[in-house]
Amino acid sequence: MTPNRFVNRSDLIGILLLAVFLLVILPLSLDVFRLNLVAKYLTYAFVALGLVICWGYGGILSLGQGVFFGLGGYCMAMFLKLEASSVANTKIQSTPGIPDFMDWNQITSLPYFWRPFHSLTFTIAAIILVPAFFAFIIGAAFAALVKAFIADLITPIVAMIVGQPNFANLHFTINSSTFSYGDFLNYLITFITTAAVVFFFVVRPYNGLMARRAQDDPDTKECPECTSAIPVKAKRCPQCTAQLAATA
Repeated sequence: MTPNRFVNRSDLIGILLLAVFLLVILPLSLDVFRLNLVAKYLTYAFVALGLVICWGYGGILSLGQGVFFGLGGYCMAMFLKLEASSVANTKIQSTPGIPDFMDWNQITSLPYFWRPFHSLTFTIAAIILVPAFFAFIIGAAFAALVKAFIADLITPIVAMIVGQPNFANLHFTINSSTFSYGDFLNYLITFITTAAVVFFFVVRPYNGLMARRAQDDPDTKECPECTSAIPVKAKRCPQCTAQLAATA
């Protein structure tokens, strides 16, 4: 019996052939525009690959986890955007050398956290380390918080209402088949509690903060021609190119 391997020989050969195709054949055969286009498609593939890993290997279908793996794709997108935003390519902007969407939003210098992504080596490291960092924060700190919330607050309340804090031993039998519905109740309570914690302590405060910020200091206005949201200080709509009066 042959031992199981994480990557067998045929998979390894496929990975090497794919690497040669992406890193050697495509750069030698495509112009800069099409090569950049292929790189963008590969960036979008990070999310798809995350879904494949979660669904195919983990047995779950979660768009959120797919997007989580897409953090690495966003890092690569930052590098590609900087590569396409050289001074020569952006000389028509009010601030050459920065991505076009920053220029549209009246940003006059490249943010400090964007600057390291000029380096391909740093970008490749960030593709691996950034998702790993957020996985540690969410998986360790947040999970421990929710676990303590359930154990110290929810469980005593359940015990006070129904007389027992744990439903694991609840079951019934039909024709010698045992249905342990107690475990399902435990997982259901955990799921509902986790969802409630995320909604009331993360989602609602964030939405409220953003709504108050938009009312107190709006940074966008509506274009009178195409009704799209544009920066307040914009003199020309980036969508329909209509000439506008800048807001003081």
